[in-house]
Amino acid sequence: MAETTDLLSNRLFENLTTSWEIALRENRQREVILGGIAAYCYFHESKQLNFETASLIYVRQAIDELLQAILPQQQTGKTSRRCSFCGGTEPKVRLAAGANGLICDSCVRTLGEVFRQ
Repeated sequence: MAETTDLLSNRLFENLTTSWEIALRENRQREVILGGIAAYCYFHESKQLNFETASLIYVRQAIDELLQAILPQQQTGKTSRRCSFCGGTEPKVRLAAGANGLICDSCVRTLGEVFRQ
């Protein structure tokens, strides 16, 4: 029974992340926030910490993108490098660059744990 539940949770999370990635590319952050919170609640109740945490990471990314669009940009002349998932900045975290963003060492570990299961 536990194996069936794990398999269903894996498939559910794979489908959710696919739709969240599409929604983020299409600037539909509100859908990611609502779906991510619902997924967080589901995975929290089923005690699946990896999926619970990963759902919150997507929610945070969507919130960060909304805030960047809503809040006036500060003209500091210096751009701050931030993790695209959690918002962490150097030197608190180490950042690695991807094609369209950055990811910190902590988020790499969290996502690695999610995909190992």
